[in-house]
Parts: sequence; C-alpha cells; structure tokens
Amino acid sequence: TDGRSSAIGIRIFGISAPPQQHLFAISEFIGLVDGLASMEDRDEGGGFFGKATRAHDGKLDRLQKLMNQVRRIVAEKTASMRGTAVLGYREYIDLEGASEKLCVRGFGTAVKFRSGVVPENHTAPAGMGGTAWVARG
Repeated sequence: TDGRSSAIGIRIFGISAPPQQHLFAISEFIGLVDGLASMEDRDEGGGFFGKATRAHDGKLDRLQKLMNQVRRIVAEKTASMRGTAVLGYREYIDLEGASEKLCVRGFGTAVKFRSGVVPENHTAPAGMGGTAWVARG
C-alpha cells in the first residue's frame, strides 16, 4: 500500500494556518473533514458530570480515549482524501439529553502540503501547542 490506509503522518493543527510556513507550504485545500464518537455513562447515579468520586479519573480517561478516537477518524478521512494535514481543528463535547450520552465532535479543513517541504527528521519544537501527530494505535 501507499501508507495512507492508516493515519500515520497526518498532522492536526488547531490553528487556521500552518506554523513555520517555510516548512509547511500548502499545495491544496481539500475540504471539510469531521468525526463523531459517543459513549454512555455506565456509572450508577450522578451521571457523567455528577459528584466527584474515585470513578472520576476513569471517566476522564474514557473521555480522553473518545477524543483520541475522533481525531483518528478525522485523520483517516483526511488520509483517504489524500490530504497530509488538518487545519483549524476544533472539538466539541456535548451531553445528550436524559440519556446522559456523551458525544465528541471534531472537524477541520483537510489540506495537502507540498511534497518535499517538510524534512524527514523534522519534529515539533517543545511547547508548540495546537499540534497533534496521529500515529498508528
């Protein structure tokens, strides 16, 4: 395969333009990509955002996994469209009605960087917020 069957190498930026534009030059704007994932709170009483208990850390871990799942969905859609990055990525968390179902929605703009612009040994500088690299899980 060409390596695009997984989300390896898809960069997700929370900003609307790539940082260090001399390294990340856009060759094509592909379009909107989005992802959605949900889960139900299985704990008794209090709901997902109920009283703080020992289970609170477990709930936060499940929420983080759900957010990672949405990023992976967005990255895989970007890869299937032959994109190399997502710009302007946003995530929203909703609590759906009386069912206490937690939904995470993520979306951004899929783009393709010009090939050969990013050096192979390039890594994100320390403290560079708003960037995530999605790798095989």
